[in-house]
Amino acid sequence: MKGYNMQLLKWFQVGLLTGTLAVSLGSVGVLSQSVQAQESQVSITSTKSSGFRLLDAKTSEQSVDTRNTMYYFTINLPKDAPPLERITILQVGGRNLIEYNKDRIGTFVNRQRGQQVPLKEIKIDPKSQEVTVVFARPLQPGQIVTVNIGPFENPQTDGNYLFSVKAFPQGDTNGQLVGYARLRFVR
Repeated sequence: MKGYNMQLLKWFQVGLLTGTLAVSLGSVGVLSQSVQAQESQVSITSTKSSGFRLLDAKTSEQSVDTRNTMYYFTINLPKDAPPLERITILQVGGRNLIEYNKDRIGTFVNRQRGQQVPLKEIKIDPKSQEVTVVFARPLQPGQIVTVNIGPFENPQTDGNYLFSVKAFPQGDTNGQLVGYARLRFVR
């Protein structure tokens, strides 16, 4: 009887392992589709007529738990767009909520970090960590603006982190989605 129980236990372990593997592979397939969807959304343009568009998003350092790093979100302001009053950036995906240092947030135009844009206000929502930058004077069309955001540190968990970027033309209180940005952090 003891040998029969041992064989039954082995079959159970093999069945459990096979079932776990099948579920894991199924999850990987779903995760893979999810990541592919995120990758295809890196620069979704708004369906509104403003023409604002997320051009690029990157981090100065991809390693988890790294301090003194910077995230850059670059937006095109076409010549026929209205003046831009403010921008919001909200993390909408990722395992850890990233916290930001208000003293390390700024903007510059035309991809020249020396050409800082004066800001009227910088806000960080304490719960969601949504960052809002309000320009001292609305930005005129025909420029490229980059918002740089310094976190206290990169997230502790590796993976893909998704951000929603919205532009608020002068007088627009709802804002316009200009795209999703994906930053990847690694061990």
